[in-house]
Amino acid sequence: MKRVFKICAAVFFLFAFQIPTAAQTEPPKSVQPVPLSPLQTEPLKSARALLSDSLYALFLEEDFDVEKQYLQNTMSDNFPYNIIVSFGEKNGKTENQKRLIISCPQQDAADIMPQIAGLIHRIEAKHLNIETFFVFTANDYSAASGFFSEANAPTFANSGTYTCINNLETTENTTVLVMHKGENRHIFSSFRKRHIEIIPGAKNDYNKGTVIPRDFFKMFTNACSSADASYSVRDRFLSLYRIGFSENDPLVSAWFSAGIPALMLILNEENADVLCSVLEYYAESYNSAAPFGDDAGYSVFNLFDRTFFISEYAYVLFLSVSAAVTLFLFFIFSFIRGAHRYIHRAEFFRTWYLIPLILCVTAILLFAVQIAILKTAPAGIRTPLFFLAVKTVFALALFTFVFFPFAYYTFKLPLTGFIYGYLLSVSAFLNIFLFAAVDLALIPVFIFEYVIISISRSVRKVIPLLLCSLCMTILYIPFIEVIAGFDAQLCAHFISEASFLFNLLYAAFLLPFAIMIIRILLRFKLWKRRGTKSKKTIRMQTFFVMSFIALFFIVLFTLSLLTDSAQQEDAALPDLHTKENTVSLSFERTAQFGRSLFTLKLSSKQPVIRYYIEIGSSSVVPVFESNYPYDMFFKPSTAVFPLEDYPPEPFTLNFSAEGIRDTLCTVIALVQTDDGIKTERLAYTITGVH
Repeated sequence: MKRVFKICAAVFFLFAFQIPTAAQTEPPKSVQPVPLSPLQTEPLKSARALLSDSLYALFLEEDFDVEKQYLQNTMSDNFPYNIIVSFGEKNGKTENQKRLIISCPQQDAADIMPQIAGLIHRIEAKHLNIETFFVFTANDYSAASGFFSEANAPTFANSGTYTCINNLETTENTTVLVMHKGENRHIFSSFRKRHIEIIPGAKNDYNKGTVIPRDFFKMFTNACSSADASYSVRDRFLSLYRIGFSENDPLVSAWFSAGIPALMLILNEENADVLCSVLEYYAESYNSAAPFGDDAGYSVFNLFDRTFFISEYAYVLFLSVSAAVTLFLFFIFSFIRGAHRYIHRAEFFRTWYLIPLILCVTAILLFAVQIAILKTAPAGIRTPLFFLAVKTVFALALFTFVFFPFAYYTFKLPLTGFIYGYLLSVSAFLNIFLFAAVDLALIPVFIFEYVIISISRSVRKVIPLLLCSLCMTILYIPFIEVIAGFDAQLCAHFISEASFLFNLLYAAFLLPFAIMIIRILLRFKLWKRRGTKSKKTIRMQTFFVMSFIALFFIVLFTLSLLTDSAQQEDAALPDLHTKENTVSLSFERTAQFGRSLFTLKLSSKQPVIRYYIEIGSSSVVPVFESNYPYDMFFKPSTAVFPLEDYPPEPFTLNFSAEGIRDTLCTVIALVQTDDGIKTERLAYTITGVH
């Protein structure tokens, strides 16, 4: 009996301890991990990510000191990543240790890797006493930059360069040379192999144009001479970079915004060898050079195969001497020489106010014509030159045939040629100082204009006056050529949506031309008499000018209406393409110990440029942990994942959150199609436990 009792007790205790053990080995269905498919465990990398892998492997084979630098918004090698080859005095470096960075987008470097590898070997063999970094950036010049901005998403258009900048220990004593693939504009093919086009400036973090220091530029030109290479500055004049007229390159601008001077070298298959030679000579010169100065107000020009620099100090000295000579000519010879000096002096005191009056009226007319064009002209014809030509011609026409006749009769202005020639000289003289404040390198241009105007003061006939006007215009043809190449942003800032202050500055530029027009029309005796017949003639001229301008804007407005109606008809046409999204979304949640574990999977039938993901919930902290970086300060109760370009296929995002709450996932996908970039929006909501 006791034996049976012992057996029963053993069986009872066995079942009592076995049941909980079995329950622990098989968790409830609600907390089972989601099985991963083979595609999830081994995602297919994009072509750009594979390019990063191939470059990294190539540098390893070359036995370089190479490292991966993950982009700051992904921190993963499933996306493209920067590659850094470094050597130099890293150990025991001092505070004033110089640093040379040679940067190149990976897609530009892929075609010339033999030349780049040889350059790295040669520089490494020199054992320079500076830190040297070759940075091959990923995801620069992003195709998604036009779809996202920092105003509506915490993203960067050139994340490879920004990642490199943000990982620098210091920006002191750092020089950057950026290689970027572009078109060689040289006419003769025999010169293309030894010619390098450069971009020496950009806008900094204050949105102000700047250029590299003069010592930097001089060292580069010396390197070109040593390598028997020629160079040219894109847009020709450094003043255009300082003013902001040149097209802003985002990579150069990123370095300048960080306080680091950067020079871009335009790379192509023809000049790759000579460009690498220039970089080698530059690195050797930079190794033994003193730290660069901060002279950025200089000019540079080539003459007889030699490069000459005009420093900022030389411009200031030139301005002071020119001012002294000009003031002497104005106030000595103009009023003490000649039989009519007393009459000239009296006329000047009667008309001195014309300069500020004409300036203000012209600025108002420019601003009014600008608004009229914006309201009437179709967007398709608002090119920079069209906008500038219409503003200039109509403003000068309204000034000449509407305002000046009114001022002539109201203020009883004199019609002698001397006083307007004298006012013309005064306006040109004042422009020298005004535009010197904009940029010192503009002083020679306005000095030449003043010389032409001074010569024209003794001219009485119409043909010579027209020739002087033509010479004044020729001085600014290079600037007109640059304006013709303005992009939409530059055109809006300086022309189509210019502020009143900028129109006032442009009116000061036009002031000598406006007074020269008055001098020419005086020779035709247009306003010679103040009689009734003369007034009637002037009224007819004013009527015809106003009618022509009104008719012009009516035609523009009609074209704008026709263009808008055509676009609306095109938009109303049925879309013959399929509405099916190319991107599919799956969003799953498992609950475990009071915490939600999410798995978001995105898959696309076509190449994806970028995913932008937002996770929102009622919790203050919508995401607790994730396998990718995120931003919780951009939107309240929302975690933003501003992922980098070219994600893997499929893309998997794993994250956790406290509690089991309603969770909304919003995805914006930029998909590369045959018709261009297509934007797809997807949303998915998982309800919580209430």
